[in-house]
Formats: sequence, C-alpha cells, structure tokens
Amino acid sequence: MPTYKQNLKNMIYNVTTAGGTPIIVSPLSRRNFQSDNKTLSDTLQPWRDAALKTATANHAHSIDLWLASTTYLSKIGAAAAHRLNLAPADNTHLNVDGSIVFGRMVADLINSTYPSEFKGVFRADAKLSKQIADGVPSF
Repeated sequence: MPTYKQNLKNMIYNVTTAGGTPIIVSPLSRRNFQSDNKTLSDTLQPWRDAALKTATANHAHSIDLWLASTTYLSKIGAAAAHRLNLAPADNTHLNVDGSIVFGRMVADLINSTYPSEFKGVFRADAKLSKQIADGVPSF
C-alpha cells in the first residue's frame, strides 16, 4: 500500500506541475459475488480509502468510482454484472459494454462532483446515465 500511495502522490505532483488538474479515481469494484449472487465480495475498499485519502492530503480532485460501482453492481446482481466481464471468469477486466457503462459512470461522477470546472468536457448520455442511476443492467 505505501507504494500505491506514493505513486498516486507522484502522479498528482507530475500532473499539477505540468499544468493539469489531477483527478484521483478510486478503483472500480471487481464483480465477485457471494453465493446469494447479490452481495458483492470485493476486497478493494482499502485501496479505495487510500486513493481518496491521498487525494485529500495532496489537495487533488477525486471521485469515488468504487462506491458508485459497488452500488450499481449490487443493484444489477451477479448475472448482469458478469455480462460486463472481458471473459466469463474475469471479474477484473471489462468488455466493450463494461467499458461503456463504467466510462459513463466516471464521466457522470466528474460532472456531478465538479459541475462548473469540467462543464462541456464529457458528452451527455442521459438514457445511460439514468439506467445506471436506477440500477438497470445496461449493455
């Protein structure tokens, strides 16, 4: 974990000194479910906490993709969540549909967290944004 935090701190410094605005994104939840196929069994919360704390400590922007993704995945359940996997047993990497869904989630989180700062940067997709917010499987 210390290396992870240091790498984030270095990235924040490098982006800032280059004139950019760093946005630390907490990890995307893995799509591991318990036997009930509804309860996520994700071990990434410590990495989420470290990312957000590092952003705060270094005065960087951040979004909580881990929380948003765990909420969405819990709503859609295992069967729908696994349709976003790159391969059937790969609960870490995303296929094209997964990239679209979670890419939209990132854009929506940035838009809602920093509405004036990044206005117009991300093209809207009101239908997909609503489906994600409502916990509707979207692929």
